[in-house]
Amino acid sequence: MRIIRQNFHWALGYNAIALPMAFTGLIGPWEAAIGMAASSFVVVLNALRLLSVAAEGGIAPESVQVAVNP
Repeated sequence: MRIIRQNFHWALGYNAIALPMAFTGLIGPWEAAIGMAASSFVVVLNALRLLSVAAEGGIAPESVQVAVNP
């Protein structure tokens, strides 16, 4: 649950800061796009940690365990 909360706070924090800045013109559209892509990338990488946490605890479904430990 900690990793899911981290993802939520990361995405919420980025959107709370970057969207108003883009709306007021403090950052350009290309900067906002790069920031959103980087934010999404961080969230995806953090979510991938769920696979390793689930596999270590032995709570992952069989299909996930096969994908992690072929």
